[in-house]
Amino acid sequence: MDDGRPGDKVKKLLRVTVLFATSIFCLIALALCVVHILQLRIERRAEALLNDVRSLRLESSTSADVMAIVHKYQGFEDIGGWNSGCGPYDSSYSVRIANDSINRIGLRFPFLQFAVKPQGVVASFMLKQDRLHCLIFTVGSYPPHDWKQLMVEAHAYPAASGVLWPSSKPFVVEYGGGNVWIFFANLRPGATAEELRLTFDFNLSCMRRFGGCVAACELMPTAWQEYRKKARERGLTIPPNELDDSRCVNRVGTATSPPPD
Repeated sequence: MDDGRPGDKVKKLLRVTVLFATSIFCLIALALCVVHILQLRIERRAEALLNDVRSLRLESSTSADVMAIVHKYQGFEDIGGWNSGCGPYDSSYSVRIANDSINRIGLRFPFLQFAVKPQGVVASFMLKQDRLHCLIFTVGSYPPHDWKQLMVEAHAYPAASGVLWPSSKPFVVEYGGGNVWIFFANLRPGATAEELRLTFDFNLSCMRRFGGCVAACELMPTAWQEYRKKARERGLTIPPNELDDSRCVNRVGTATSPPPD
């Protein structure tokens, strides 16, 4: 006689399987929520740091102005007194905004890059004679295309002899390749407030997104438009996907990088 026990076992196994699958789904959903909250916090702190950086002026802001920002974000002192764009300086300080736990997980397990993207920002301040002498703001990320680091930077350098620095335009943009993709804008000495705004026109909203920031054109939209203009003037080719993709999913390749002047 069939007492129904085999059917009960199947139902019980099915219930356990469903419960297990639901638990795994809930754990994954919870983990993604935690990652999103942490990324949102990093993005907000990075935005706050960027706004403070925008308030500074070369050769005008004092060391007290700089140290107020450094202490606000628990920054640190750097070692060294020379920078190729800045020249000699008396002291240097940096502020770093990142989540090291997320970054370590993302670097250790690249298959999680759809949700966990190693990224962060660094602001560096060089002081000379009690004044802000140089300023660099950097955003670092890892585009998914080849898992090679992308560095997007804004440089503000002084007018000084011996400093390698193009001063003929409000700001100059370049995109270099190699072991690290580097897109940067150089602000000229004596720049106006509007030129300062354009150079430090970062869009950090992608830092809160699952997968993070993947391209220079979404991080520095104004500087990117200047780069596109430069590419057209110098007969360089920008891949169609760069022009057509509104989210700037793909970064520019080495073929679009200008030759040395």
